[in-house]
Amino acid sequence: MRVWGKIILGAVGLLWGGPVGGIVGVSLGALVDYRYPHRKHDSLASQEDDHAQIIFKTALIALSAKMTRADGRTSHEEFTAFRQLFKIRPDQVDAMRILFEQACSDGTDPLHYAHQLRNLHHRSPQVLEEVLTCLMFIAASDGHISAPERIYLWRIAEVFGFSRGDFDRLCGMHSGTKTTSCYEVLGVSSHDDLATIRRAYHSLVARYHPDKLIASGVPTEMIEGATKKMAAINAAWDEVQKQRQS
Repeated sequence: MRVWGKIILGAVGLLWGGPVGGIVGVSLGALVDYRYPHRKHDSLASQEDDHAQIIFKTALIALSAKMTRADGRTSHEEFTAFRQLFKIRPDQVDAMRILFEQACSDGTDPLHYAHQLRNLHHRSPQVLEEVLTCLMFIAASDGHISAPERIYLWRIAEVFGFSRGDFDRLCGMHSGTKTTSCYEVLGVSSHDDLATIRRAYHSLVARYHPDKLIASGVPTEMIEGATKKMAAINAAWDEVQKQRQS
């Protein structure tokens, strides 16, 4: 059974527990993965990897869903962005939408799931940064990151251990506003000299190279978010150079 199918099979139990959650989870799992037979010869390592992915992606579903309700509503664009980021198959969409909507209305504090992810990847800050990047991408999918969404995202970032400067830099890449400074995206000041800004730019390029992120444990589904981040970094550097030449 594929990992997303396993998540849909067990996510309700993980997220909300209780016999009702278990029944719904089994029903959703059957809806999604009835075509796929159980693998009888999975290695222990493979099973452990699947278990880690289930915890990771279930927590990410919950954080994504709750974030879309931070400003009081979930837009069609936000769910579409979620589906795009995580490559949800067409036959999984209905079941995933049910989980998404259930997570929106569930009363569990989102920081609970943030702590789960931090504990799972405390030695891989790149993974946690990509989680935050994905949340920002979803938040900005309807045109901008609203003030309530920004507050929500900062609470998650604090749990992950990010500084305010790193948070503002990441947020600047996804803000969807024309007021975002190219210097903010690069994490520098407009008063810094070009050599300093160039070093910051090259450091970010090295940091977000897809091969390096995959090696550090970032799931392959999340690399698309890193690619978008790289585009924002390159655009910011181009803008700095244009400004300094004028």
